[in-house]
Amino acid sequence: LSPEVTKHVFNAGPEGELARIWIRYLKGLLVEDGFDLDDVVAPDVRCIDLETAGYPPGIEGLRQYRAAIAQETPDQCVHVLYMTAYPERSTLEAVIRCTARVGDPESWPESWPESWPESWDVRTLARFEGGLMVERWDRAERPAPVARLRGVA
Repeated sequence: LSPEVTKHVFNAGPEGELARIWIRYLKGLLVEDGFDLDDVVAPDVRCIDLETAGYPPGIEGLRQYRAAIAQETPDQCVHVLYMTAYPERSTLEAVIRCTARVGDPESWPESWPESWPESWDVRTLARFEGGLMVERWDRAERPAPVARLRGVA
């Protein structure tokens, strides 16, 4: 986390609460086992970008998308660059940078991770109710590898 983001996470007020829920959500996306998205995502969450690309609505579509990303970029690393919470609207805006090697593992250079060839920024806007994310809008600066395959931009 950047210093800018860290100040939000450790804020004791409602801003910090939103930041901590979102960080738990982000961790849930990145960890295949040992974390249940049900703890931070509503079953009927609206993932506008995913629904537009043809994924099923709700948490099932989010899980399918995440599985596709994990398969295409199993070593994905995420850095939270920017975060602003708006407690009065129960929303949080963030920018994350995703970095991963893409393609056949046999072709990956030995100088890992310095040689990661794929990097993309994603702007996220999330809305929460009752401690759960209920809406999410993601927009990549350029399509992520699996997004190019499925039409999510």
